[in-house]
Amino acid sequence: MIEETPIPEIDISGVPPHLGTHRVFLDLFCEVKEALMNPAQIRAVCIHEAGHHIYFSKMGVKNFLPTKARIWYDEEAKLFDSELAGLRPDLTSIRVNIQTVREQVLDMAKASAAGGIFTEALAEGMDVGNRRDRGLFKLQCEGLRPKVIVDDEAFWKLGEDEVRKDLKNEQEKENALTEARKIKLLIYPWSDVQF
Repeated sequence: MIEETPIPEIDISGVPPHLGTHRVFLDLFCEVKEALMNPAQIRAVCIHEAGHHIYFSKMGVKNFLPTKARIWYDEEAKLFDSELAGLRPDLTSIRVNIQTVREQVLDMAKASAAGGIFTEALAEGMDVGNRRDRGLFKLQCEGLRPKVIVDDEAFWKLGEDEVRKDLKNEQEKENALTEARKIKLLIYPWSDVQF
């Protein structure tokens, strides 16, 4: 008897029905499905999300919402986009303190960049969302205006450097992999991928 691997669910509720047969959507759907069946890709996503989880937790974020793989259509950009799953931090508990805003921005930069740095260091550098994380960090910095002007590029680089420095510690690497294993159970419970 051959045991079949379950096909993971992909949320396509963000795709308008009239675009459900569009060639770009169908190609992207196949790419996402293929990625979800790739053990290296599953490991990379879990390691990426572990980076975010560890650093957002250090900031005091307590709640994270697991999200499944999804494809959506961006009406404004006229593009399809996707993500392979994740843990979305609830940032409503973070309050900006003008006295310590620079430290808070650096913490946010580390938390935002950690996914990409963890992936670079622990998952053969597979790209699983760093471009989107960078864009979200930039938006967060822009949201501080006009009270505070932040050089998001400089803070992003500094955040990346700090996370790289932390990951030189072998215990930090092991903590990252332990966290990735826990995250896999939340976002890919159907997967038998090992770390």
